[in-house]
Parts: sequence; C-alpha cells; structure tokens
Amino acid sequence: MKLHFFGAAQTVTGSQHVLEVNGRMIMLDCGTGAREMGLALQREFEGRPVDVAVFVGHTHWDHIQGFPFFMPAYVAGTRLTIHSLRGSDKSLEKVFTGQMDSSYFPVATSDLMARLQFVELDGTVKLGDAKVSHVYLNHPGLAIGFRIDIGKKSVVYISDHEPYHRLSGEMAVYSLALALGLPGERLAGLENVKRLRFPGGAVLEGPPAT
Repeated sequence: MKLHFFGAAQTVTGSQHVLEVNGRMIMLDCGTGAREMGLALQREFEGRPVDVAVFVGHTHWDHIQGFPFFMPAYVAGTRLTIHSLRGSDKSLEKVFTGQMDSSYFPVATSDLMARLQFVELDGTVKLGDAKVSHVYLNHPGLAIGFRIDIGKKSVVYISDHEPYHRLSGEMAVYSLALALGLPGERLAGLENVKRLRFPGGAVLEGPPAT
C-alpha cells in the first residue's frame, strides 16, 4: 500500500491524494493536484488507459476543480468511477460535471474519451482487497470522510471538518474513533474524550459535558 500526495500541503485548492493498493488506484478528492497526478500517471503508464476509483469528500471547488485537467480522462479506454454523495438538489453527475458547462470551460464532459461512472454512496464499497466506508463530517453542505481498510491496515481521510459540538455525543464518539482508525470493538472508553487537536489545526471534540 502506497500513499501519494499531489496537493493540499501548500495550497488551499490542491486537495488530491492517491492510495495505491495492489496496483489499484484510489483517488481521494480531485482538487487542482489532480493535474499533477494525471501527468504522473501518463508518464508511468506511457499514455495507456488506467482504471481509477475516485472518492470525493464533498463537491466544493477545491475538491473537484482539478477534474477537467486530469489527463487520463482524455485517454480512450480509461475508466473513472467517481464516488460521493448525491447533491442536495441534483445528482452527483450533474454536480460534478457542471463545472465543465460551456459557460465555464471549453471542453464538455461528453467530449472526454474516458468511460465515466458516477456512484452515489449509500454504504461500504469493496474494491478488490480494499473496503471503503464513509462517515458524515461537520462542514457546510454535504461532506464525508473515508476509511479504507486493506486486511489489517487502514487509512483514514478526513478533510474540511469543524468541531463536533453541533453533533450528538454518539456521533462524536463514533467519528473520533474512525479518525483514530479504531475498530468498532474499541469504542468503549472514548466517552470521556473531550478534545484532540491534529496538525494543521483540525480539532476533534468529544461529547459535551452533561
């Protein structure tokens, strides 16, 4: 299992990370870093088509605007399966591809040569040896974090998250355990966790005192 970073470290709009599991590519978000990642894949595969599963935490600009510049999308035979939540008033496909409307971008989604599939999440997704689950985050609009389990290894991806004081105590405990990568049987004992700060300023808060 390898984790690659193509953005987010030094730019607000760069959100883009790639998890490589037994040769399978799992993209986490599709910010402007997707351009760099696409070029890297073009070099690695020498322009041949690729099969990539994309998981988008939410569809704010900084998480999707790299998609029109993702070079493998212009390669015939490439398969891109994009997973996220349905929008509040429109389908995931319309939310995601609206940025390529002719008013904003010269290339239409229909002009892309890759095969696109949009999957609106309603449960766990299994990709070969990997199992991808999600949890709701506290962020304007609809936002989720992901946990990828491969055997006894796990990777948790949570971005754009505000403190949990608006969520129920039960959800706070569950989300905190997910962020820490703890299995369900180890939830006991987290009820008294009050506050945990991560690098970058993200803060996870436990249930409010009663």
